[in-house]
Amino acid sequence: MKTLTLLGAMVLLCPFVAKAQNNCSQTVNEGCSVAQPIALHNVTGLQFGRILSGANAGTILISAAGVVTPTTDPGGPAAYTGTTNAQPHMAATFYVTGEPGFTYGITTPLHSSVSIGGAGGGTPMTVDLNPAVSQTVGIYVPSGGLNAAGTTSTITPTGGTSPGYDAWAIGGTLHVGGSQPSGAYTGTFSEQVTYQ
Repeated sequence: MKTLTLLGAMVLLCPFVAKAQNNCSQTVNEGCSVAQPIALHNVTGLQFGRILSGANAGTILISAAGVVTPTTDPGGPAAYTGTTNAQPHMAATFYVTGEPGFTYGITTPLHSSVSIGGAGGGTPMTVDLNPAVSQTVGIYVPSGGLNAAGTTSTITPTGGTSPGYDAWAIGGTLHVGGSQPSGAYTGTFSEQVTYQ
């Protein structure tokens, strides 16, 4: 009889114990960090200036500093150095704004082209694009983080303020055909930046 009484007591206690363990709560912290978006700004386009075509094919090179170097091939194209109807020659220049201290990638195509009348126009010429080179652009000074390949850099810290910035330039080589037809040649290429 004592055993039955003890079992009955245990049966009555079990539902109470199970109910006490059925509720439990824990406070969980929440948070995040917000970064400035990356934005690319093109200041100047890649301009080879006025070119004099030659009987033979050759190249015209624009450095990241905007210095023009014509072909050394005899009878090839030459950069026009006169003052009448002169046109500027310059590298393509860019600056980027974003979160200070963040690393980002730069994607520059290897080639593009220019044609009379723009893309798909007549007598196209190929342009070989150079990798990005650190270059001051207006008030924007390079961060000093650009790698040798011109494909990765860092946004400059600005003393805790945001956004930060970085700047670079791209030169290229224009392939001019022998007796290249005269005219205004235009084209485009796409530059891309991405946080890494």
